[in-house]
Amino acid sequence: MLMNPSLLIMSVYNESSLKWLEMQRNFIEKNTNIPFEIHYYLNNIKKFKYQTIGKSDTIESASQQHLKGLQECLKYSKIKQFKYNLILDSDCFPINNKYIDILDNKLSKYNTTTASVIRTENLTIFPHPCACFYKNPKDINFEIKKSEDLLGNTFDEVQCVAKKIFPMIRTNVVNPNLLSSAIYYDLFYHHGCGSRKFDMRSMPGGEFQYYENIGKDPEMLTKKLFSNPTKFIDTLMQVNPQQF
Repeated sequence: MLMNPSLLIMSVYNESSLKWLEMQRNFIEKNTNIPFEIHYYLNNIKKFKYQTIGKSDTIESASQQHLKGLQECLKYSKIKQFKYNLILDSDCFPINNKYIDILDNKLSKYNTTTASVIRTENLTIFPHPCACFYKNPKDINFEIKKSEDLLGNTFDEVQCVAKKIFPMIRTNVVNPNLLSSAIYYDLFYHHGCGSRKFDMRSMPGGEFQYYENIGKDPEMLTKKLFSNPTKFIDTLMQVNPQQF
């Protein structure tokens, strides 16, 4: 007898991010050990074969498009009322088949209903929506907020907003690039800038230019990842070390 899904997974896609779709779905299938559904919100995509929450054909800034998609995902999760909810960037996916159990235990231990990535490598401590796991949709929101990095630089950024959040920080053993190819809490992989040109505020030539050198070329790392995703991610976690 089929069990009712207890996990709702959602992701926002645009035309540029479609290259991640099958890889993301493969890792979700491989590493999710409870019944689940996957739904998508689409920005300016005309043809799509999987189940969608909604879509927008409006031309807006990338931040506004992403925010609208996240808000629609949140609204959908309030309607569906699954036990667990997970929102992922298109270039982000689970890499540990115990991620549900681990996060459920952490949320109980720290008396919260939400876990989110914190990208301290980019000098920020706000909850980043590339991976946001939550149990109660009423406890969180997505907003564009004025933020300040660890050096006092200010900027507007889409972020997850909640009273209390369990932080998933970067845990790579191997870091070929300081701002790309990230492992968070040994649970999720996030490539970074998967739907746009690689450009972050703290990189050389970026708005704030914190780093002098961030490491290997992100485009080269993208090619390595797509050529053998499991081998590439195992290397970042030093499961099977190899040279970059």
